[in-house]
Order: sequence, then C-alpha cells, then structure tokens
Amino acid sequence: MNMLTGGPLNWRFSKAQAGLGALGDLGSHHIYQARFLVGEVAEVAAMTGTWSKDSSNQILDVNDDAFVCAARLENGATASFEATRVAGAHNLGGFIEVDGTKGSVAFHMERLNELVIYEPKRGPRVQMVTQAGHPYSDF
Repeated sequence: MNMLTGGPLNWRFSKAQAGLGALGDLGSHHIYQARFLVGEVAEVAAMTGTWSKDSSNQILDVNDDAFVCAARLENGATASFEATRVAGAHNLGGFIEVDGTKGSVAFHMERLNELVIYEPKRGPRVQMVTQAGHPYSDF
C-alpha cells in the first residue's frame, strides 16, 4: 500500500522502473544539501529496508522504503541521514541540522523561510530568511 495515498503502489516503487526508492527519492536531496553545506562524502555505512507490499500484484520488485546512513566527510565531519516512505502523516518532515564548535543551525522543510540558530551564549532563536542576499539565504 502507498502510505501517501492509501492506494496501490505506483511506478515509483518499482526497482525496474524507478531504480532506488526512499534513498533516491528523499535521501539524494539530504545528501546533496550536506555536500553543499559541509563538504564531500568520503565514507559511508548504510542500510535500506523494504516493507511495502503491492496488493494489486502489479509491482513485484518493490524498491527500498527506508534508509539510514552514517557518513564521514572529507573534512573529518560526521553526518547521519535517514528517510522513509512508510511513516504516515509526516508530510515533508525532513530537516537538516549542522552542529559546529560555535553553535548549530537547523532548517525544517515544513518551515521554509526559517532557520533555527543555536548559540551557546544566546540560546536558540528563529531567524526569518526571506530576502535574496541575506547572510543565511544560501542555507
């Protein structure tokens, strides 16, 4: 069953037609963001899982429903990624958080114009980023 629609699986769930599942649909975007913000990936350890079943029996080669990955970047930073297509009611619940020695910044897909900035002396604050050229607009 397709968790997004409640109906049968479509071509995006087929290995033969779409290739990767959650890793390609969702994970590729997370990994691209990390590469853009922090640096290139040097090593990974990952696993995928498949739980979907096509009740119509039209898709016999269901691709991955979820993945989790730990990575080391070329600059020595570590990263973790995860995504799933089987967690219902999460909409675009993806987010990226970068933690550094002077603080952290987080971006949530459901709040596209906001960054949450964590600084040790100031605590967390929400920064609205709506103008081109804003110092945080590249995030």
